[in-house]
Amino acid sequence: MQDETLVTVPAEKLDVLQGRSMEELEVWMLGQEQAPYEVTHHFGPSIYIRQAFIPAGAIALGHAHKGPHMVTLLEGKMAVLMDGKIEVIVAPATYLSPAGRKLVYVMEDLTIQNVYATDLTDLDELENALVDKSNAWRAHELEAEASLLLYAVGEAA
Repeated sequence: MQDETLVTVPAEKLDVLQGRSMEELEVWMLGQEQAPYEVTHHFGPSIYIRQAFIPAGAIALGHAHKGPHMVTLLEGKMAVLMDGKIEVIVAPATYLSPAGRKLVYVMEDLTIQNVYATDLTDLDELENALVDKSNAWRAHELEAEASLLLYAVGEAA
């Protein structure tokens, strides 16, 4: 999956979470400066592991997963909204993550792995097979691509 499948923002704006739907929150988050995070991809026989490091104090909103998958929390602590309930998960931990979207507040620097049973190795194919992107995210991607194109045309002139 592309590294951009995780939207993060600095957490000093936690009050923005109150009273908003996931869609409204995503639109707000996409308009903010994104917090840094690192993603690495690991492949083995019939397995794909997407590992991310996310700094403490970030809010992360992922795409909607099409099906359940395993998650391993290697280090850190997070509060996650999943299936309408908030759970605090502390590393080390492994759990079955249900289909759908999750909202995470990173309480301590986090190293997390999403583990999928698949033979796919192309990141675009994995993304299409494993997650559904929202309309807000797709619009954001189109705007980013248009900006890059305009920049490239300006540089060539």
